[in-house]
Amino acid sequence: MNPELKAPNLNFIQTELKWAFSFCLLSLIWFLLENVSRLQHFFATNSLLVHFLFAAPVFLIYFFAFLEKNQELGRYSNFRKLFYSGIKLTGWACLSFTFVPLTGMSFIDPDFFRYLTHRIPFQSAYNQQMHSEWFTDLFQLIDSTFLIAILGILFSLLFSQILSRKRSKKSSGRDFDIFFSFSKMDLGEGMPDDKLLYDNLFHQIRKADQLGFRRAWIGEAHFSIKTEQKKPEPLLPHFNGELCINTDILQIASRSYYQTEQIEIGSAIRNILVNGGPISHAEAIRTFLTIHGEALKNSNRKLQIGFGVGRFAYANEVYGIKPRNEAESILWPALRGLILKQATEIFLRMLKGETLGSADISASILKKEAMRNPEHWLQAMSKLNRNPETSQIIIPPFWEFQTIKLIPEDCDLSNLELTLGSHDEELQVFANQFLPVKVFNLSVTPGEVVDKTHERMVAHYHPDGGFWKREYMPRTIMIFANADKGLTTEEQDLQGFEEAKAAMTAYWKAMEGTVDQAKVSGGMENAVYGSPEKVKRMLDEKFHPQDRLMTWFDFNTNDANVVMNRMNTFMEHVKPLFDEKA
Repeated sequence: MNPELKAPNLNFIQTELKWAFSFCLLSLIWFLLENVSRLQHFFATNSLLVHFLFAAPVFLIYFFAFLEKNQELGRYSNFRKLFYSGIKLTGWACLSFTFVPLTGMSFIDPDFFRYLTHRIPFQSAYNQQMHSEWFTDLFQLIDSTFLIAILGILFSLLFSQILSRKRSKKSSGRDFDIFFSFSKMDLGEGMPDDKLLYDNLFHQIRKADQLGFRRAWIGEAHFSIKTEQKKPEPLLPHFNGELCINTDILQIASRSYYQTEQIEIGSAIRNILVNGGPISHAEAIRTFLTIHGEALKNSNRKLQIGFGVGRFAYANEVYGIKPRNEAESILWPALRGLILKQATEIFLRMLKGETLGSADISASILKKEAMRNPEHWLQAMSKLNRNPETSQIIIPPFWEFQTIKLIPEDCDLSNLELTLGSHDEELQVFANQFLPVKVFNLSVTPGEVVDKTHERMVAHYHPDGGFWKREYMPRTIMIFANADKGLTTEEQDLQGFEEAKAAMTAYWKAMEGTVDQAKVSGGMENAVYGSPEKVKRMLDEKFHPQDRLMTWFDFNTNDANVVMNRMNTFMEHVKPLFDEKA
């Protein structure tokens, strides 16, 4: 296993061991001072006072230990974790407090070790006197250890309650997600190495977790654009690089979940038409949940799967998702939606663990009104030798399979959340017949469309998911915040604007080989920029307070430090403004 996966846990253990050992030393010094000052006889007749005075060093140790632990846990700090840490500290303290004196006494007086192992006879009066003294010492040691355990539990309850309440008062009512486009581009410094980009991604996910982002959404793509650029109708001929190099969110999630504490990992989006189609994807996800389900549940996290058809058709064509005859070629623009509908039903029902075959899947019915150009419908009917007045046709399934049931069977879907990457209103409703499925959206989507989507989902969201919430429709937004202390607010606003404009200009130049200022201006509508105050104000103007935002920081850059600086600036300077409002 990667050592990075274990490092945080070792640090947490070291914290408790350090303070337990410090407690042991302080206690021994305390008892040494008692002996030097000859206060044992006084304490013998004032045992309550002894307990009260002994509680003082215990209180100090637990006070500083809990402060350090609370800071170490950061935003993950809560009563349960703090109290569990206190119990571990108490256990280590009791063990060390018992072990160190026994070891010391054994070295100082070898006969004491023989006494412990029952190898000294009671024959002489001298030995009997020694036995009596040693028994008294052991009894006092056990009594003190028991006192430590009681005080440790009490102080653990006290400090866990105080610190968890204090943190809960500081918590914000609004979470922020983060989106990683995970592109690979030559920005004038050469093409970066894939392994380096993956290492950077995991580093950024860990950083996002530390900063308090709730979910990390990662883009997905399949097959190199470079090959497509050499074809007669090249795809993005001016783009030098790859739009995304993630091909499997489950592999990223399987590593990220064991490197982080609270952040959830999601796909934006997972193309369920490729790599074997919807059955294969359902099987892979069920396997992932079976393997990692307990770890997800223990950390109170879920796997986030955003699914759809992907951005480019060429990846789907490799797996047979293309017109099968001349009629389908004509009908293809309208047919693609039906293919996603068919894939969605197979994917969701297989994910649920149903037993079914292609004969059990709803018929794919294409209606005449779905065609934007009526002439295309007539041409297709001619190719199919159908009556021109035909109003609808049944499209043969793209996935034909006998009755099957996926394994593993014992899969807990409560550790999974699904989000559909489609604006198709009928599909959004259709998907929720099978499982709770949320919806993706963009920041540039008109407010009227957003509101209608929420109204529709309130009525049709699957009952197993509870009541529909506005936060169930995440929306992307690019962030260019500037909190440079050496600049005035106006200068921060200008710097943020220039950074956003430069990134947008470079993006469109990379995509099209030239700069269209209209597209640059349009792209700026999908961004917020400037000082922390301006960024917050723009977010308030663009979004409803309950919208879930997928903040985007790696836009048009391969530099991990730039990305993490942007993340830092937002969470340390912008998010607190929302916390104050909350």
